[in-house]
Amino acid sequence: MYIVTLCMFAVIAAGVSGTEYHNCKAHLDSVEPMPGAYSPSCNEAGNYEVKQCHTSARTCWCVDQITGEEIENTRLHIEEPICPVGTACQQLVANTESMPGAYVPQCTDDGKYERKQCHSSTGYCWCAHPETNAEEENTRKSVRNGETVECPEIEEESKTACQQDVEEVESKGMLVGAYKPQCDDDGMYTPLQCHGSTGHCWCVDPESNEEIEGTRLGPGMGRPECDEELLGEGEPDAWGSASKLAITGFWLLCLLCALW
Repeated sequence: MYIVTLCMFAVIAAGVSGTEYHNCKAHLDSVEPMPGAYSPSCNEAGNYEVKQCHTSARTCWCVDQITGEEIENTRLHIEEPICPVGTACQQLVANTESMPGAYVPQCTDDGKYERKQCHSSTGYCWCAHPETNAEEENTRKSVRNGETVECPEIEEESKTACQQDVEEVESKGMLVGAYKPQCDDDGMYTPLQCHGSTGHCWCVDPESNEEIEGTRLGPGMGRPECDEELLGEGEPDAWGSASKLAITGFWLLCLLCALW
């Protein structure tokens, strides 16, 4: 019985690592159904879910969504780890179905889009923005026909505080449940900020992102109205206060004169 148990765990362990697969779908199809065996979790594109769990062993760990390779120091027993979901480019790659001829974006080591993007099936390459992957006009050329594509580095513009905060969050791999500030087209904080994982929304100062007291609403409570009047309540109006005081004093003086 002892030998049988050892053999069983050896088979289970072999199912977890030691074999390379084209993608998660191929890995899943190769798993023979047997009690206690590990079966990978795949997304709709056929790649690995970022968090993998072995129910029988009561362990979970984080993986590379393309290769399925386990990320060091993420395996936990009973508890579940918080796994980074990657940048926009990395998520797009992980969620693009591997089909012959499909375009898959190329990412840099830090998760941004490569300046030069290529679609090998069509033989075309072009220049793209490293943050948005937006194609630059008149840069698409057929490298298959000998044309060359040169994409000069883009000079980084000075970023606003909101843009810097977003970049800092994304550089950490966008942990599941992390709050990511929302910026408007000018790079300022949007007056209404929401945390999708908690369902909370609140109003902030567009320049500092400082939360305005008494505006936070929880799940199911709707969203606060962050209008200009509300945003201006935090600053005292010195001239308005002085005017009210002067008017009050004037009427008191009139009243005293009438009584005298």
